[in-house]
Amino acid sequence: MTGSYYICVEFRREQSFGHQLGPGTMTAGEPRAEHAGIRCSDAERETAATALHAAVGDGRLSLAEVEERTATIYAARFRHELDTILADLP
Repeated sequence: MTGSYYICVEFRREQSFGHQLGPGTMTAGEPRAEHAGIRCSDAERETAATALHAAVGDGRLSLAEVEERTATIYAARFRHELDTILADLP
């Protein structure tokens, strides 16, 4: 599982247009329709949190923003909720 976290974070850094959560690639902006009713896993939540921490390191988010979004990530039940949290990040 740890390797998949690394791959997703590296994908986010290399591709300026999206992120990967589970199967398939997401583009920034709108959540994918097939994610609307699918529950997210702990691994997907961790991947999203890792992406937020990378954004803080890049200076894209403040610590207050990342704390708020991280709380929302761990409260998320569905994949589209994770997509929404990360939608404004490259």
